[in-house]
Amino acid sequence: MKSQTKIVIIPFKKLLIGAIIVALLVAFIIFAVFRASSKNSDDSKNKNNPKSSAVSASASSDIETPLDNADEPKFCPGVYTASILLDGNPVDIQVTVDSSNINSIELVNLSESITTMYPKLSTSFDEVANKVMEAGSTNITYDSANRYTYSIFVDAISAALRKAAP
Repeated sequence: MKSQTKIVIIPFKKLLIGAIIVALLVAFIIFAVFRASSKNSDDSKNKNNPKSSAVSASASSDIETPLDNADEPKFCPGVYTASILLDGNPVDIQVTVDSSNINSIELVNLSESITTMYPKLSTSFDEVANKVMEAGSTNITYDSANRYTYSIFVDAISAALRKAAP
């Protein structure tokens, strides 16, 4: 029995593509393992440090309740601004606050070209501003039809209110 030698020829291009695919798979597996281990460590941290806790009836006076903080100021009184860009044109949102309330929220430096290009901008902004002033914070709900426009306004108002934090 004679055995014949068989020669297998693999083109370098196919070998290179295979090596790249294997390297990407190994990287993906390492990333997935790392991500899973970080989630597990975050979950164990959250179990040790719960964000909310129940207060029993025999709680000591060292624990603050929301009623204990009623007289503390929520804001530093003043006028604060944040900017958004619409087609490269800055539009400022001005928030006026006193120590406990949001007094007014206005669009400032609104050019005529912006009002022409976005005719419903001011009415949408007024709706968001009224909801924020009624709620006293930016934790408001709005319909999904205008979620992008409203989220831009809420983010800008939140940025101005962060500047007003005591």
